[in-house]
Amino acid sequence: MVIVSYDNHSPDGISNHAHIFDSVSMNNIEAGRLATRHLAERGCKNIFFATETTLTLSRSHKIDGFLSELRQQNLPFQSRIIEGKASSEYGDTEMFELGLILAPRIIKLPILPDGIVAINDALGIGLMVGLQAVGIRIPDDISLVGIDNISLSNLSSPALTSVMPPLAEMAQRMVGRLINRIAEPSLPIREYLFTPMLINRKSVRPLTS
Repeated sequence: MVIVSYDNHSPDGISNHAHIFDSVSMNNIEAGRLATRHLAERGCKNIFFATETTLTLSRSHKIDGFLSELRQQNLPFQSRIIEGKASSEYGDTEMFELGLILAPRIIKLPILPDGIVAINDALGIGLMVGLQAVGIRIPDDISLVGIDNISLSNLSSPALTSVMPPLAEMAQRMVGRLINRIAEPSLPIREYLFTPMLINRKSVRPLTS
């Protein structure tokens, strides 16, 4: 069986010889950086990261990028992770519900965040709904950025700013790599890393002079 792994980029320092499958991934470290930088550039000073407790490689990389950018911006980076356990590890419904659960915890923090990066859009939309239910204005009180750019992000109120993977390019590379490996099984194992881009919508405060 020929396999190409999706969104499972190996940690830095792992030898290519240790890889089992070809992999195609978004640069999740850069995704975390992009989201955090966008909030910092719009004046956010107390930025937190909201996530599910279970750490996968892609989640770890997003958090690494988040913390790295906080250091780069000379912003507080200790105790900036807000996490909770979803009823299931996967699924947008569970992540939306986790966002609802985390919202009351966020408003009880000693320092109220003015910016939050959500591990994915489903959790971000859940956070938005939960925070608005207790009177928090998005983005006036708290700005939000998600990661993944799912279709619902453009339908939330306000529309959710998100970091988008180049899915079309990634899918083409995955299928192409499968076809090539079927034709030539001895091809060296490769990891392909794609650069994300930020989609600016209405959930982040506007840039001020």
